[in-house]
Amino acid sequence: MPQFCPFCTKQHDFSRFPFSCPETGREVPMTFIREYRSTPPLWLVSVGFSGHGKTVYQSALTLMLEQISAVWEGVYNRYLDPETNRIVREWRHQALTGEQPRPNPAQQLPPPILMSVYNIPTYGSRCVVMYDISGEVFESLDLVNSDPNFIAVLRHVDTVWFLISLKDLLSFDNQQGGMHTMQDLFNAYMTGMEQLGARMQGRNLIVVYTKADAVFFPPEVRAYLAEDELRDLTNPASELILPTAWDMNAYVARMEHISELLLQYTRKNIRGGAAFINIARSHGMNLKFCVTSALGRSPDGETHVMREAATRYRVLDPFIWALHLQREKPTGSYALVLDAGQGADPAYQHNLPRKLFELIHEHGDVTTYFMGEAKPTSLAGQQPPERPPRTARPRLIGPIVDRLAPDTTVVILASGRTRDLADFRQSARRHKLLLVVFDEDDTTEWEHKFIYRTPEDVETLIEVILALNTGRAE
Repeated sequence: MPQFCPFCTKQHDFSRFPFSCPETGREVPMTFIREYRSTPPLWLVSVGFSGHGKTVYQSALTLMLEQISAVWEGVYNRYLDPETNRIVREWRHQALTGEQPRPNPAQQLPPPILMSVYNIPTYGSRCVVMYDISGEVFESLDLVNSDPNFIAVLRHVDTVWFLISLKDLLSFDNQQGGMHTMQDLFNAYMTGMEQLGARMQGRNLIVVYTKADAVFFPPEVRAYLAEDELRDLTNPASELILPTAWDMNAYVARMEHISELLLQYTRKNIRGGAAFINIARSHGMNLKFCVTSALGRSPDGETHVMREAATRYRVLDPFIWALHLQREKPTGSYALVLDAGQGADPAYQHNLPRKLFELIHEHGDVTTYFMGEAKPTSLAGQQPPERPPRTARPRLIGPIVDRLAPDTTVVILASGRTRDLADFRQSARRHKLLLVVFDEDDTTEWEHKFIYRTPEDVETLIEVILALNTGRAE
């Protein structure tokens, strides 16, 4: 069964043990493969400028999740590979000694944290796959010329944490003598996505204001931060007074209210904040805000060591936002059926199959077929062919459609008449069949039909495909 690899973010068929990534050679944990469906990956990536607390936050979140079973009944976690085990042991030691986690090197993307968390209230079990991109990559504002692995991760992961310390943002001078802004960070991210031709619409962008104890936020936000009942969960010297019950829906509702307050605060008070909000929304991103303090106070200015054990405020909020937003995101299974008959070339113009695959792939599994062949020409996650086969096939979709799951959305690129399309006119499947034609004078009568004329039509075509998948097509 094809599954996405946590190390290269590409899809592979891990059918033989040991499960090794063909791109990196790293061994993919057996638990990750076997529990891929029952404990699906929660893909997360942290981006932000140097010194804004990305690595410290990831450390705090991991240590909080180790202890959260004291509050969330039935919850437990498991680290899936030796590298994650090593890093977490180091974080535990640093938490005891007051040392701070070391930032990641700028030259390469470190392996992700792989941690399964089971029986989360409301959201079930998830395998957290958490990447941390060095802040120096974004400080240079030159993501295009950085390690291609950085961009590959940004392309695959649909939930991005923008970790921003407003205290550091306002005081940081770059080499040119100016200040970085929130808009700068987004522009660096957007440039990398544009280089790949990856859409930002529908992705989750969670702004995490780190070191929030040092910022003068509105009174209601400051009160929310200070009232966190879980702030001492990782502090062994503290007497814990934990909530007796946890209502996840009520908690998310309050997070939503705080997010709206922070959005208005950002728009009115943060340099570049209004532009950041406007551009993120114009690209159709799901934008949320939250505040955290991974340590509760600043370390010693000279030794960078905590004088007291850390008090962690609202560290779970970005994690819960990721769970909540990914649960709401529609997913699906798609079949891309390519013309293989005489005169099929129009269906391959402007590299259309490849573009459709890349855009649909962000919303679900895409398997490619040639008309008239029941066997896929490209498995889910693999790129489709760029041209028709040398030997023409009959324009038939029955051998393909009859073997697909009923909820599969079928996109048919047809440069000529599809012989058996009418056979599905009375079928329940007709609501999931989209016919794409390339001739203005095509007379085929079909409920869901799209006439492709120019490369600019791809954006509209994708919207039609996604609407068909979710049942919103007219």
